[in-house]
Amino acid sequence: MQLKTTKHIVQNVEIDILILDKNIAIECNGLYWHSSLVQTNPYQHQYKVDKCNENNIELIHIFEDEWRLKQNSIKNFLKNKLSNTIYSTKPEFKFITYDEANLFFHENDFSEINCDSTSLFIGCFYDELLCGCVEFKNLDKCIILKYVTTQYISLDLFVKFIQQKFSYKHFVFEYNQRFGNYILSENWKLINSSEIEQWFTNRVIRSKQPIDDKNIKIFGCKNLTYELVL
Repeated sequence: MQLKTTKHIVQNVEIDILILDKNIAIECNGLYWHSSLVQTNPYQHQYKVDKCNENNIELIHIFEDEWRLKQNSIKNFLKNKLSNTIYSTKPEFKFITYDEANLFFHENDFSEINCDSTSLFIGCFYDELLCGCVEFKNLDKCIILKYVTTQYISLDLFVKFIQQKFSYKHFVFEYNQRFGNYILSENWKLINSSEIEQWFTNRVIRSKQPIDDKNIKIFGCKNLTYELVL
């Protein structure tokens, strides 16, 4: 694995870590140095994502409090991103329980979206090993809330299984760009790009609600929403 820590990789964009042979970059965002106390441009993290995408580099942002509180999940997430595991058997898709899904997400994902016990969950198994999971809502259309895998498993394979069970014609999936890129087929169409995510911080943790009277902010990236109509 070729690792590069040189700061200047894309024009004047500075990146903490670049894994050259994977085209994956990692930003380690300290809560003080990346807060509004120091970082005057709230779009800086999104700007870095956009510039990296233009140069075929997948950028992942990790905040200081995440590394402190979710280190094992982050390590697994990065290991999965870098994995070249190929299974010789065909995948098996089946419904799994909330507890099974919650444990898998906890071990392999560090996003702030928690499992909803009222959702449905589908697991992808290779040789009886759970390698991917999708959480979705059974509404008038299929709302995919989480999509996490330990290797590349196309979201379309999960969609095919769901469609066979529920006959959906309309699927919606949203993700935040600071966790890297999701490879979606050309059948998925971008329908919305949100404003950048933001939190309050006391330089120890982040919160959606004010923590103190200083109202220090820290900014993230956009959510992208895609839809698939069959």
